[in-house]
Order: sequence, then C-alpha cells, then structure tokens
Amino acid sequence: MGMISGNTFIRRADRLAKQAEILYQAVENMKPAGSDGKKHFDIITETDDYNVERDFSDPAKNLDDKLDFKMVAAGISLIASNINIDETHVRGQGYSSLDAYLSGNDLDVSYRYNQLRNAVRGDNLLSVNVFGPENKLGTFSVSSGNGSYTRLSGIGTGLGTAGDGNYCATKVVAKVVGNNIGTNDLVINLTMKRENLSTFSEQITVPAGSQVGTEVESANKTIDITNVNLVSGNNGDNIEIWSKELRTIAL
Repeated sequence: MGMISGNTFIRRADRLAKQAEILYQAVENMKPAGSDGKKHFDIITETDDYNVERDFSDPAKNLDDKLDFKMVAAGISLIASNINIDETHVRGQGYSSLDAYLSGNDLDVSYRYNQLRNAVRGDNLLSVNVFGPENKLGTFSVSSGNGSYTRLSGIGTGLGTAGDGNYCATKVVAKVVGNNIGTNDLVINLTMKRENLSTFSEQITVPAGSQVGTEVESANKTIDITNVNLVSGNNGDNIEIWSKELRTIAL
C-alpha cells in the first residue's frame, strides 16, 4: 500500500501537462514585438540617453532574447516540487525510476509533461513512455490504377529518450483530402512497426463517397508507417496519414 495508482498518476500528470501547455503558450505570446514594432531594447535605445541606456540596455536585451519556457517553468518552485515528487515517490515505493513505473504499469504521459520534466530536471523520459502531438506522417494517392505513398515522418524509433519525432506508439488515421472518395471503397494495406521494432500489416477501408475531411482510424498502434499498398480504389483518391494524440490532456 502507499503506491500512487496508475489512474491517479495519469490524471495528475495530464493536469500538469495542460498547465505546461498553457504556460508555454503564455511565454511564446510574450516574445513578439509590440504593436509599434518595438521590444524592450528598442524602447530603451530610442531614448538616445546615455544614462538610461547604460542602466537598462542589458536587462532589456536579456529579456528580449533569453526568455523561454524552460527558464520560466524551472523557476517556479511549486511546479518543480510537483515534478520532482513523481520521481521521489515511485523510487520510494521500490521502482528504479519513473520510467520503470510507467513501463511497469503500461502508462504513457504527454509530451507536454515530459517538456515540463525536462525544464525542471534537465532530462527526458524514454520515448516509449511519452505520447506526442498529432503529426502528418505521409500521403497516399491513386493514379492510373496505382497507389503512391510518400512517407514524411515517423512517430518514434522505439529507442532512446522522448523528443521531437520520437514518441510512443499510437493509432493513426487516414484523412480524405483533395476530392471525395470515388464510387468504390478505397482499401489500403499499411505496413506498420511496433515499439519492439517488429513489423505488421493492417488493412484500412475508406468507404466510397467519403467526403473531404473524413477520417478512418486504425485498430492498432504503431511508431511508424513504412509503406502503404493499394488493394482497391479510384483514380484521384487522395489521403493523408496522421498520428493521433493518445488522449486529450485537460485540467
């Protein structure tokens, strides 16, 4: 007894992740020049006063150039203590690390939580324990009876720590773009990769007449779509393949 349950941990981690998202956007909103096109340094230098520039130039320039999410998040002790207690608690209950707790309980946290952890602790969780944002993985089109797949990016590698382009397995969607699907179903085989790097196939059917914007979700999770083959379809069918965010984070 005494170990935080997986459900409680995830509810709390998602709240922290959402707070990180809000804080990140707030910091980004502070960076652009004002409506007059001026930042702090511009406001100071346009005074053309030596004493004013001597006192204010360095602080103004530093605020203009160095303000970022990591600096702000790491400087808020209330946030830092809540990130640190996650690691402290699971280690105190017998786990070697937070990664071991997450893997051992089949739990995944948001990339926003990992971003907050990185700001506070300076490290990243393993990629297989962190889910990323929605991302466009590739495109597929049918022309002259043939299918053509263009891979744009993967979801993860199954190895290493989390970061841009390296997250845990998640479901994907085939999204209709350009034109409505023709009079026949568009049927495709996706060659996919598991977190253990083994490959498997899944067939997805986009119904005939599906309108632009229609999405069909995969049944399985994957870290990469290495190929897409046409089973049947119509000339002019076009889809994009997107990864899905594992779940929606909220306060």
